Amino acid sequence: NRLANRVISTPRGKGVGGSSSINGMVYVRGHPMDYETWANEHGAEGWSWTDVAGYFKKMENYNGPIEEGCDLRGTQGPLHVKVGKNAIKTPLYDAFIQAGQSAGYG
Repeated sequence: NRLANRVISTPRGKGVGGSSSINGMVYVRGHPMDYETWANEHGAEGWSWTDVAGYFKKMENYNGPIEEGCDLRGTQGPLHVKVGKNAIKTPLYDAFIQAGQSAGYG
């Protein structure tokens, strides 16, 4: 028994839109500090933020607000990335930002 008697949830879309109706399609690159930690403290050569940032930019086709002078997003890649509709300035957004600030980010 490869599952060791575990139950694994496999949600299926049974509504209008099928499985697409339950797919959040969330894209997160990770925080640069995480990559630096993997490289510097755990010996993951080639995984520092400096090493991977260019790959993120190459794969992204970002369509959203970019702060002036910010060079973190790519706009020519195959992976289309945008800010979700109604994502900003909602209670969930505000709670997420507050949690990050409480954890020392931002």
